[in-house]
Amino acid sequence: MSLRLRTALAVLTLAVTVAACGGGGGGTAAPPPGGGLSSGTPEPKGDIDAFTWVSYAEPPTLDYVHAFDYPQNMVLSNVCESLMRWTPDLKEEPGLAEKAVQRDPRTLVYTIRKGVRFHSGAEMTADDVVASLNRHLDEKVGSYWVSSFRNVQSITKTGPMEVTVRFRRPDALFALEMGASPGTVVSAASLKARGRAFGTADGGLDCTGPFKLGTWTKGQSIQLDRFDGYWGDRARSGKVTFTFVPDTAARTNALVTGEADGGYMIPAASVARCAPRARAPSTPVPT
Repeated sequence: MSLRLRTALAVLTLAVTVAACGGGGGGTAAPPPGGGLSSGTPEPKGDIDAFTWVSYAEPPTLDYVHAFDYPQNMVLSNVCESLMRWTPDLKEEPGLAEKAVQRDPRTLVYTIRKGVRFHSGAEMTADDVVASLNRHLDEKVGSYWVSSFRNVQSITKTGPMEVTVRFRRPDALFALEMGASPGTVVSAASLKARGRAFGTADGGLDCTGPFKLGTWTKGQSIQLDRFDGYWGDRARSGKVTFTFVPDTAARTNALVTGEADGGYMIPAASVARCAPRARAPSTPVPT
C-alpha cells in the first residue's frame, strides 16, 4: 500500500487509542474510570473547533512529488487529493476523476469531476491534472514516485474534462496508484507561479482537499484550516494543528496531559499507559 494510504489507516486505528490519554485539547474529554479500548473510530456526532496531532518529525517538504514519509503524508492527505480514492475496505472509488475507463490494454481515460475548486478559488480542469501527473515524468523534478509511471508513454488532455494516459506496455498497477500519492492533483497555475517554492513554508500549496494549508511555523507546527469551498463532505473540525515532537517521552507527555489529541508512531509503553483509560470518546471525533 502507498504511504498515504497506510498513514490514513494508521490514523484511523490509533486516533481513539491515543486520544483518550489526555483530558483536554480540541475535542476529546477524559473518559471515566473503567473504560476499555474501542474496536474502531466512532461516527462523529457534531463539529469541533480544533484538534492537535503530534508528529515525530517536521515534513521537509509538502511538495507531493517528494512526499514519501509519514509526517508529510499525514498533512497532505488532508490538504490534497488524488484522481481516485481508496475506501476503508481497500477498494478504489472515484475521487477528482468521476470515471476511469480502460479503453484498451494500453489506454486509460479519466473523466475529470466538474465544479471542484482549488484553495485559491480557481476551478480544476484537465490541464491541472495533466500538469500534476506529468511532473512525475520530468527528470529535473526528480519525483520519488517515478516508478509508478515507468510504463507511461504520454499523459494528455483529450477533452475539456478528459485526460488520457497511454502506456508503452500494459500496466495493471497504474490505475490503483492513482488513488494514492502518485495521483495527486494540484493547481497548474500555482505550480508555475511558485516554482521551487511550491510545497514549502514560503510557497505554500494549492490543492482541493477539505483543509487548506494555514500557518507553517518552522520547527514547531503546521496549521490547517477548514476549506469551506470543498466539493465533498464538509470537514468536521475547523482547524487541525500538527506539532513536531521528536522525543518519544515528550510525545507521550503531550498525550497524557492533553496538549495533543492524537499521534502516530507512539511507543508501545505509551499505549499501555493509555489503555486503562481509553474508550470511545463521548465528544465528537474529527474525520
